Amino acid sequence: MTDHAIGIDISKSRLDAFRLEDSAAKQFGNTSRGFRALIRWLGKAPVARIVFEPTGTYHRAFETALPGKFPQRPRVRQPNRDFGGPHPSAHKENKIASVNEV
Repeated sequence: MTDHAIGIDISKSRLDAFRLEDSAAKQFGNTSRGFRALIRWLGKAPVARIVFEPTGTYHRAFETALPGKFPQRPRVRQPNRDFGGPHPSAHKENKIASVNEV
């Protein structure tokens, strides 16, 4: 059985989750109700790690809702080194962003 890697893009109002192994994607509210739905969705398969970008105040409730249930790994992005081009997150699509978190 495969342990799954999960990438989550966290915003003020929602979580965009992506499971790498089967390319399953799902959105959840960034609320206690959304966290419970996410836990039910994650509970269907063993989780090796959950990777997300710390987003200041938006990720704190998410971190608090999942301690000890799943392995978490906050990911700190490297600063943008392409000073001549647009910021990489300026036009990102959430599904793609959550894939890149994994």
